[in-house]
Formats: sequence, C-alpha cells, structure tokens
Amino acid sequence: MGKLVLFALVLGLQACMAMSAPLDEDDSSEESGFLWSTVSKAQAAGEMLKGYAEMYYEDHIKPSADPYIQWANEQVSSAASGIWDNLSQRWSQYWSS
Repeated sequence: MGKLVLFALVLGLQACMAMSAPLDEDDSSEESGFLWSTVSKAQAAGEMLKGYAEMYYEDHIKPSADPYIQWANEQVSSAASGIWDNLSQRWSQYWSS
C-alpha cells in the first residue's frame, strides 16, 4: 500500500508541475487567454497521468493479474462445459423416453 501512495504522490506532483509550467507564447491565435491556457495545461497533465497509469498497469498490475484472469477463464470454461454436458444428457434422456 505504501508504494501505491508514493506513486500517487509522484503523479500528483508531476501534474502540478505540468500545470504550472508556462506555455509557449508563439501561438498567436485567438484562443490565447487564461481559460484556454488552463484547459490546455489540464489536458496535458491528464495525458501525462494517463501515460503513467498505463505504464504502471503494464509493468506492475498486469503481470500479477494475468494468472488469476487465466485461472478464472479456465474455471468458467470448465463450468460451462460441465453444464452443457449435463443439459445435453438430460435432453437426450428426455427425447429417448
């Protein structure tokens, strides 16, 4: 749990730093204002957080979760196969009677 809290803290600090960084002023379009710069900074921070989250998932969560997902898929497949076999037996007994 401590690693997760540290990771969230680092992500939050990165987002704050990205939002406080000045934008390039060479954009002379009509969309240059406080609101537009705030929106673009927030979007940049969101994209950065998304990238970190995807990287963290691929490196830490997916390798430990994949065996459990595979096991669950096998259990469901086995259960569905058993149910189908049971139903097909009952169906054939019903029609043979």
